[in-house]
This record gives sequence, C-alpha cells and structure tokens, in this order.
Amino acid sequence: NHLSIYPNPTQNGIWIQSSQEIDAAQKNMIEIYSVSGSSVLTTPLNQTLQYVDFNDFPKGIYLLKIKDKTVQIVKQ
Repeated sequence: NHLSIYPNPTQNGIWIQSSQEIDAAQKNMIEIYSVSGSSVLTTPLNQTLQYVDFNDFPKGIYLLKIKDKTVQIVKQ
C-alpha cells in the first residue's frame, strides 16, 4: 500500500491518498504529533482520499503516523 501526502509544506491542511481501498475493519488511525512528542490530533483513516485540516495548528514541524509509516509535515 502506497500513501501520498500533499502538499508538504502546507498552510491549511494535507491530503492523504492511499493506493488501495481502506479496510475499515483494520481501524487505521492518523496520528499527528508536535516535534516535542505531544499528540495534537488522532482521527480514523477511513477513505482512500482524506483531508486533514491544519488551520488550528501553529506554524511548525509535525510528525504524521499511520500504522508503521511516519512522515514529517511542515506547516508554514
């Protein structure tokens, strides 16, 4: 399964696109952390194309984790 995450850097939010259908039974979660390790958002990944709003986050660097994949996101 390939995940695309864009745009990065972002000002408003990111799109997460999966190359495969999302199996709701697996209960995959999107977890976003600040660089200090604090959890700032946890939400289910339940669509092959899903938007995550970053408007309430201050500018900075965030880590996005889905299952065993971690990606660095920059909010400008």
